[in-house]
Amino acid sequence: PFLNKLSHNMTQNIVNGYFMHRDFKVHNQTVDEMVNALGNLNNANLALVGKPGVGKTTTVYSFTQRILTDPKVPGLLRFKDVYMLDANTLLAEGKGKMEQLLSIVLAEASRSKKVILFFDDAKMFFEEGTGATDLANVLRPLLENSPVPMIFAFSEQSWQELSNKHPELVAVFNKIVVPEADKEQTVQILEDYALLVEGIFKVVYTYQALVTSYNLGSRYQQDLAFPGKAIKVMEGAASHAVNGVVDASSVEQSIEATHGVKVSKASAPEGKQLLNLEKNIHAH
Repeated sequence: PFLNKLSHNMTQNIVNGYFMHRDFKVHNQTVDEMVNALGNLNNANLALVGKPGVGKTTTVYSFTQRILTDPKVPGLLRFKDVYMLDANTLLAEGKGKMEQLLSIVLAEASRSKKVILFFDDAKMFFEEGTGATDLANVLRPLLENSPVPMIFAFSEQSWQELSNKHPELVAVFNKIVVPEADKEQTVQILEDYALLVEGIFKVVYTYQALVTSYNLGSRYQQDLAFPGKAIKVMEGAASHAVNGVVDASSVEQSIEATHGVKVSKASAPEGKQLLNLEKNIHAH
């Protein structure tokens, strides 16, 4: 009951059709490493490390789909359910009793013998201050002795901070780096993601809009990595659709509105004026 209350069953989400994707090389390589590590009795804990936006949560969904549908995965992983713990719910529910609550959740997962736990945004469990808690001393013995496989997602910065603060805890993890998608892979991911966004906003994306989302995301979304950069730009363009169509111009208008910069091409008269600007200045 606590596990159901405090987490999302990612396996059930896939069964219900929540998650859909093609096989992407950028995800498959990481999923292969996850299967190899968690399929070994001596490697029950993973740390997925990557920049914000690389798709760590999506990669865990891909892993969940793999162990659900691929008969070739190791027997230790077959038919296991992956539960994503909701950090905010867990921290709010466990004020003053976090150690006890976490022990109950792990006991439920252990008794079921078919659960893998996923701690998304794992820094929330290893920080001190408002909205966070440092569970390093609680989790270390659990990570060393628990029969429940656990996956933790870290940004590069939060992983480095944990390494500096708790090197003995980091040694318990198997670190797997989630790489950034290249242009071809990002556009393919956008093609799939567009189906979801189109259904929500009742718009249609042109292919050129997806390519423009990549190009402008590279220039104006410095806080994220790909494919997250392009996804953020693509989502913002939906509100600039014309007659329900999101094209390259819609993406440019969205960037101009949110960043206060001019990115669209100049019109013919304006372009001619700009090309002759130096000559005209000299004339005056």
